[in-house]
Formats: sequence, C-alpha cells, structure tokens
Amino acid sequence: MKKLELPYLDTISVKGRTYHYFRKGKTRVRLKAPPGSEAFLREYWHLRRGQPSAGSRTTWDQLIASYYQSSKYKRLSKGTAANYRRHCEAIREKNGARDVRSFRRKHAIKARDALQDTWSKANERVAVLSILMRHAVDLEWIDRNPVVNVEKLTGGEYEPWPEDKLKAFEAACAASSVERIVYELAIGTGQRLGDCISMKWDDFDGKYMKVVQEKT
Repeated sequence: MKKLELPYLDTISVKGRTYHYFRKGKTRVRLKAPPGSEAFLREYWHLRRGQPSAGSRTTWDQLIASYYQSSKYKRLSKGTAANYRRHCEAIREKNGARDVRSFRRKHAIKARDALQDTWSKANERVAVLSILMRHAVDLEWIDRNPVVNVEKLTGGEYEPWPEDKLKAFEAACAASSVERIVYELAIGTGQRLGDCISMKWDDFDGKYMKVVQEKT
C-alpha cells in the first residue's frame, strides 16, 4: 500500500499491524476508518479542523454524560459534585459538539486565563478539565491527558469583612431572611459556605452545632 502523506499523520507498525494517528502537539488520535478511504479522509479533515466527525461518539457532550455515570463522579460529596457539574455544564455549553480528541494543552490554558480575574474558579476549571481528560483516557478516546501539569494561578487570601461592612449587612437584612441566617451561621461557626448551607436544625442541640466538613 502506498504510504499516506498528510500533515500531522503518523503511521506506526506494531507486530505486523499498521495504525494511523492524527497527531498535533501532544495530542494523538487514532483514525479508525480504512486507510485512504473516503471515510478515513473525512475523519482526518474533521480532526484537522477541530470538528467532530459525523455521528461522532467522542464529543464533549458524550464525555460529560459518560462522566456523570462514572463511579468516580457518583462517589463525590453532594457539594463537590454540584461544583463539578457547574464547570462541566459551562464546558458543555461552549464545546458540546466539538470532538474531545482535538483538545490540546493550549486550550486548557486559554480556558484558565479566561477566568483569571477569579483565580480560584480558574484553577477549578483546569482541575475539572483534567478530570474529564482522564476519563477520556479511561474510555480510550485519547492516549494521554493534555492538561497534566498546567500551571495553577495564584492570588491573595480572602480578607474578612471590616466592622462597618458587617453592620451595613445586618442593617440591610431582616433577621428572619435566608441571607441573614446564612450570614449568622458563617460568622458564628466560621465554616465554609457549603458547610453552612448543609446545616440542619437537627444538627443544633441548643448550644452546639454538629458539623461534618466537606473539606478538612
């Protein structure tokens, strides 16, 4: 068979069998259609353009749906699962129909930098992207996780509200409002927002609040 000569196309022979891969940067995607066929070229050009092939089962939509059904996701705490889902849905909204196999390191960096004004959220987005890429590796859609070792952003510590801000908030919120209740729980217990939200009346014995922290 005449050797195929296309940009970004790698041909590898293993134990007498030949495999063709679309390779650009650190991402390598195997082309499964018969070499030189119309389907092969169609798949190649879809990958070259960063688009999913017709009827592709390797889109972000499919990956995220699969991750939601995974044991790793189902073992997460409710708070962590909800946070991951928010990031997953934001990723799905922008990239749902795109082919996961064309995702590269530079795309993760671009996604991180788009959120640089909120550095903790930017780092969470990178973490979720890495989790999804590991899931894609488990599904054998890609050979390696391109998000590994993407540098995290750093920022300052959150400063406590000064006394005048505390008084202004208390004056603006009715004592029985949800906002005021959460505020009093946060001030009184010093717990994270997620832990405050999960507190129930049954956890309060009249003097002490029993808290099981999501993070320690």
